[in-house]
Amino acid sequence: MQLNFSKDLESIKDNRSFVKSFLKDAERQSSKRESVHHTLKKLKAAAYDLEDMLLLFESLTTAKASAKLKR
Repeated sequence: MQLNFSKDLESIKDNRSFVKSFLKDAERQSSKRESVHHTLKKLKAAAYDLEDMLLLFESLTTAKASAKLKR
């Protein structure tokens, strides 16, 4: 079970990297339409939220693993 979770986590990280690159390109090439700008802004915020959640999860799991090793 843990191995599958680790693989899924790596997949999420890869997708996060792709989304960030896509958003940067889209912002550079975006049209003057307000709806496009608004959508990109919301997607960018969601990507940052995902990144924050992943970092928090990694820090919590690292802390738990460290605590187990100290026992």
